[in-house]
This record gives sequence, C-alpha cells and structure tokens, in this order.
Amino acid sequence: MTMLERKRRREAFMEQSRRYLFAKEPTPEQLHGLAQSFADMVSSDRGERVVVMIGGVQISRGRHDR
Repeated sequence: MTMLERKRRREAFMEQSRRYLFAKEPTPEQLHGLAQSFADMVSSDRGERVVVMIGGVQISRGRHDR
C-alpha cells in the first residue's frame, strides 16, 4: 500500500466523518459509509483484516498490502 493510497483512504474517512457529524439526523447510509471508510482506512494502515459491527451488521475490510 503506497503512502498516497493510505492518504486517500484517510481523506475518504474524514469526508464521511464530516457528513455524519454535520447531518441533522444521520441516516443509516451515512453511518454505513462512516463505518466502511473507517474499516478501510484502518485495514490499509495496519495491513490487517478489520471488522466493524453495528447491531447485527458486520462491515469488514480485507487485509491490504502495505
């Protein structure tokens, strides 16, 4: 995983965070986007599989090459 790709994933997470933070009433889609971008970012940073659970919904991202 290149530094540029990791930076892109962090920026995507920050954008999803802003959308969720500033929503008057966050939607399920916004929550899913936030959790998905978080899992993707951490997976790319750590090179490990990441799973986020929201209720009974599992959002997972596979192992990324560093």
